[in-house]
Amino acid sequence: MKIAFEAKRAFLNNRGPGNYARGVLNSLVTYYPNNEYILFTPQITEMLDVKNFKVIAPKLMPLKSFWKNYYQGRVVNKLMPDIYHGLFSEIPPGINDRIKKVVTIHDLISIKFPQFYKYFDRMIYRKKIKRALKVADKIVAITNQTKHDIVHHFAVDSEKIEVIYQSVNPIFYNDSITIGNHDYNLPSSYLLYVGAIEPNKNLKSLILALSGIDIALVVIGRQSSYQIELEKLAKKIKLVSFFLNDVNFFDLPSIYRNASCFVFPSFYEGFGTPVAEALFSKVPVIASDIGAFHESAGSSSIFFNPVNIDELKHKIEMVLGDEDLRKDMIQKGWQHVQQFKVENVVQTLHEFYLCLNRQ
Repeated sequence: MKIAFEAKRAFLNNRGPGNYARGVLNSLVTYYPNNEYILFTPQITEMLDVKNFKVIAPKLMPLKSFWKNYYQGRVVNKLMPDIYHGLFSEIPPGINDRIKKVVTIHDLISIKFPQFYKYFDRMIYRKKIKRALKVADKIVAITNQTKHDIVHHFAVDSEKIEVIYQSVNPIFYNDSITIGNHDYNLPSSYLLYVGAIEPNKNLKSLILALSGIDIALVVIGRQSSYQIELEKLAKKIKLVSFFLNDVNFFDLPSIYRNASCFVFPSFYEGFGTPVAEALFSKVPVIASDIGAFHESAGSSSIFFNPVNIDELKHKIEMVLGDEDLRKDMIQKGWQHVQQFKVENVVQTLHEFYLCLNRQ
């Protein structure tokens, strides 16, 4: 097959959408190298090794609107791939109807929680995703929760949507991969959070829940203005906290493995990759009681109402104080996340492509 991708975030995004895109592309070229893979990006960076791909990028940085609305569609039609896959919520206009079109939808957070986004950004995202859902022959949702949200908010036929989970980087479970060993001077016992440091992640509730509990908190994520508020709050309640903003990716596995517990208090997620990373690292997980986490974290994890700080505090104390419970959570959690191994997810995705191409 010849498969083309809207791959901008694989080159330009170092957060969840970029990790997803790079995971999809690298796994496909590793396990199914006989296909031809074409990547469209407005800019090439070193975030993705391009030696096994055909990359289409302009020589000069184009206007964003020109790249999306004119350039991509014309070149895609000339190359005539079997499938065009928009890896993050958009499909450029003008692509020939003979080319099968797929779009991945990660979440609808800006629609479900509009208070966390500017009005203009919300309107642009809604317009973009609505168009992609309409023109796509098939939609990939990364969880059943996301599928449900798409059907609910956009009245899309559920038969048009395929749930294909996001994979987890093998660095978290493949012992043959060399991991980092940088010393971040962390304490011997700590709770861990990994992710964006933004209000929608509900870190304030986590900090308040740790008041009076004798354990440190380690937060790993890109620095934001909201971090200042959180650091002041931690200091006010005398919580020992470490905000690490520049952690090397290869150092993450060891930081996960040394944690006493991983806590993810987010109000909403499309999948919640750090939850699966923690389970692969054999760390017990406490997560918000939201639909996506019941898929990524599994039934062995402990869940809490994200607006109930007392409940979160109780769950943390329960997990930290019961070694038998912790061992059971770790064992069952490890079994649950095997489905998110790269080789399992990419097989499902490739079979999906083959089926679509035959239609």
